Amino acid sequence: MLTLFVVAALAAQTTPPSSSEPTSQAAPQSTSPSVTKDAPTRATKLKPTLFARGQVSTGNGVSFAPDARTVYTASPVADPDAPADYGHKRMTIFQQTLTGDTWSPPSVAPFSGKFNDYEAFVTQDGRRIYFMSSRPKPGTDTNWISQDIWYVERAADNQWSDAVHVPEASSDTYDGYPEVASDDTLYFASDRDGTKGSVDLWRIRYTDGKPGPLENLAALNTPDWESDPCLAPDGSFIIFYRAPVEAGYRGCDLYIAYREADSFAAPVPLTRVNTLDGEIGPCITPDGRALIFQSGPRLVQVDLAAAIEGTR
Repeated sequence: MLTLFVVAALAAQTTPPSSSEPTSQAAPQSTSPSVTKDAPTRATKLKPTLFARGQVSTGNGVSFAPDARTVYTASPVADPDAPADYGHKRMTIFQQTLTGDTWSPPSVAPFSGKFNDYEAFVTQDGRRIYFMSSRPKPGTDTNWISQDIWYVERAADNQWSDAVHVPEASSDTYDGYPEVASDDTLYFASDRDGTKGSVDLWRIRYTDGKPGPLENLAALNTPDWESDPCLAPDGSFIIFYRAPVEAGYRGCDLYIAYREADSFAAPVPLTRVNTLDGEIGPCITPDGRALIFQSGPRLVQVDLAAAIEGTR
């Protein structure tokens, strides 16, 4: 399974983030998520820059608070009880805050640190953080299940609640990579029954907080692996990664599809950013100006407008 391969590979090559990591290889740039360089011509390949001069790294997933001054990432930590397929490591969600032009050292997010958690997503209003986890389902004590989707909610005292399971988006198979659009539609990836052969992108629309039917986003899915949905702030397009089932991490490429009526048009690859290193984990900064993603082991950024130029 590609997700297992990706997580295990990242666990092997990525260490928990550290503010003391060398950054001399990075070109000078702002530590702010915004990118202000002029977009190059359509014919050129973009040259992503290392995000935040290397002060922020991730093993799987990145998401920002609405003010872009807190970032959530995930990295592997040693865990002798973790399965051998994961290298006896589990993913843990970290948080960092921006002061001036410097990101703080990473600290474990208050809702993580005990179970295999990753791919945090902060909603646009900042009130919830969704994530995927192998923690026991409610009413059970079985750890290391196939990933399910959970969220925590910000309380009146500004603290995060206990994790809440999302049953309508969880199954007995693999469910993860949650993303919530501005209209509260939940997008995620799953290999449940009804896929086109591998992992597909799905969504659930909510009305007054009540979930509607589960929808397979057939226009985006193929027998290959589709995952990591990332919605434009206004919902006008979606970016995700696609990879052949047996390709492994380096086979991952980013794709974009534009909103068309109640669904999406056929996706096209983001050829200006895709490389042989493999690209995953797309994230659009809260100001809508930068696309941040993992290219190989690096967390990089490009101008969003330049990255999607010519794809419509």
